[in-house]
Amino acid sequence: MAEPRSWRVAAAATAPVALIGGGEWAAAVQPDGYSRARDSISALAAQGASDRWIMTTALSLVGISYLLTAIGLTGARTSGRWLLALGGAATVLVAASPQPHPLHVPAAGIAFVALALWPVASRLPTGWTAAAVSAVTAALLGWFALQLGGTWLGATERAVAWTEACWPVVCVLVIRAARTPDSGTVSR
Repeated sequence: MAEPRSWRVAAAATAPVALIGGGEWAAAVQPDGYSRARDSISALAAQGASDRWIMTTALSLVGISYLLTAIGLTGARTSGRWLLALGGAATVLVAASPQPHPLHVPAAGIAFVALALWPVASRLPTGWTAAAVSAVTAALLGWFALQLGGTWLGATERAVAWTEACWPVVCVLVIRAARTPDSGTVSR
């Protein structure tokens, strides 16, 4: 596996920073009725939301981050990189088609599923670790699905989305740290 260059680290780190930072900022400027535990992330970018440009920009950055990370993670299996790129493209589509646009929900579903599956397909940093991360993410996604229309929709969506946003940067940093200083190769 080649060492990720600094642009790869920056690209991967953009996703959690934009998602969490943008989401918190967008939530802070909503009227008093918005609840992070109850209301979805998409509601922050929905047509009619206060300052919806904040979450729309954040989601766009997250999607672009996934696309760039997929390009840069040359040590990952091709199928994992394609799933990460699909998750990124679908996230950009989520940003471009705010609720109640008919493409919003299918795009979000594709993004969530692709981003839950990419770790196991990529086998990064190891096969069993990637499988465990995909299993945990899939369980969180299932919990989120059970909360559709429920009291904890926002909290469960954030648990899934934040996990999915953080894993690419973990992979990039683990690969970077695994590089042996003397030989310039990655230790296994």
